[in-house]
Amino acid sequence: MIDSPLKGKKVLVVDDEPELRSAIIFDLNRRGCIIFEAENGTDALKIVKTEGIEIVVSDVRMPNGTGIELLQSLRKNHTDIPFVLLATGFADLTEAEALKMGAQALIEKPIDRKKMLKLLEEQVLTSI
Repeated sequence: MIDSPLKGKKVLVVDDEPELRSAIIFDLNRRGCIIFEAENGTDALKIVKTEGIEIVVSDVRMPNGTGIELLQSLRKNHTDIPFVLLATGFADLTEAEALKMGAQALIEKPIDRKKMLKLLEEQVLTSI
């Protein structure tokens, strides 16, 4: 296990691509996170309501509840979740737009997993 400020954090990974979701989960597991996963925003909201999620990493485009819809619901109904990172492979959302909606970061696909982990760790350190 890698020493990380993410250790023990409850992280929800939301993506409709199982391979990408598994890769992100692998990296987060190595840092000692408590992982939850969903393949769409609708399922993600059910997990948020019951599991005390602290960090959400979500794709933007997914069937059955997009990452944008998830973010909007989180900011409206679950304002205690401090960090939401959105990932997109399309130019349909700028970083400025994502930040304005309440995300802390937008990362483009293909995801640079090291950059993503650094963003997550920095956010945890600054929220302490």
